[in-house]
Amino acid sequence: MIDFNRINDALSLDLVRKWLPNGKREGHEWVSVNPTRADQSAGSFKVSLKDGKWSDFATGDAGGDMVSLWATCKG
Repeated sequence: MIDFNRINDALSLDLVRKWLPNGKREGHEWVSVNPTRADQSAGSFKVSLKDGKWSDFATGDAGGDMVSLWATCKG
């Protein structure tokens, strides 16, 4: 059985940096390009470094934790 709570609790800057290497830290958020879109301009795709919630404000796609972010990054 996969322990999703443990995965979500493992939120760290290092993990987000690994999954979204073209981003940068802005305060408590990681700002990057959306790995599922051809758009190469960072800014609308953000991940909270406090709780793992993420959103692409250009498309409305969003997730509430690191598990959903990983699933999005992996397609």
